Amino acid sequence: MSKSRPFLLTALPGVACLAPCARAGEGTMRREVCISSESGLTLRGYLLGPAAALGGKQKCPLVILMHGLMDSGEFTLIRRQADAYAQAGYAVLAVDFDGHGRSDGSLLNMTISKELADAGAILAYAQGLPFASRVILTGHSQGGVVASILAARHPDAIDDLILLAPAGMLSDRFRAGTCFGTRFAPADPPERVMVFDDYVGRTYIEDAMQLDLYALAAGYHGHPVLLLAGGEDPLVSREAVQRYKALYSRPEAGNTVTLRVIDGAPHDFAGHEDEVIMAVLTHLSEGR
Repeated sequence: MSKSRPFLLTALPGVACLAPCARAGEGTMRREVCISSESGLTLRGYLLGPAAALGGKQKCPLVILMHGLMDSGEFTLIRRQADAYAQAGYAVLAVDFDGHGRSDGSLLNMTISKELADAGAILAYAQGLPFASRVILTGHSQGGVVASILAARHPDAIDDLILLAPAGMLSDRFRAGTCFGTRFAPADPPERVMVFDDYVGRTYIEDAMQLDLYALAAGYHGHPVLLLAGGEDPLVSREAVQRYKALYSRPEAGNTVTLRVIDGAPHDFAGHEDEVIMAVLTHLSEGR
């Protein structure tokens, strides 16, 4: 897992004027976070933001960052966003799902349904933070899937939804008998499958096959939505992200939806983190 280099806000012209409650880069602090999951595991992460807000002296918006499969709050894309948003005056909450990063649990026991339960505990924790003036939910890849469903379940608690390469097509692919390139009989998934550099378990595949990930995201309404796709993403196609746009653009949803493709960006947006950050901060500034 790669660690991020310090993010310099000066690399993004104009961002300093977007700061909602503190001058960019001044007086930020980090606080370690432990949250009990529904299954009794400890989820670990961090809270990063203006010292005045975390110290109870002022309010500011809170950005919740949800990482993807086999990533964590220290994954480059997540950490670069956290550093930048905190310097821009937002508070940031990044907590590892079970089986990931510093949290308890095992990847072999991880499922999307369990991550949804973790996400509910993370949101409950966020709602108890007295400084949070509004809540912005951001998720990457599988974290985008989880964020989209969490927002649908709690639309009144989430003021803005931002999805980076949301992998809503996972359940369709598993039902078709493929898991990140590994072929299998859908009626009899293997006990474990190598994904990237570790293993996921049979229960992960079986759980996802029972879920309609796009339909579960349909309940979010009445808020701004930003969708970002990588122009060179080999895992989540532009069409997969377009399905989310169609979902959120229905008249009855009442959302304001923006889809932006970042040219040349791979699935993890490596080398394009600045463009992601600028797109998000611009979106948040326009939505205030």
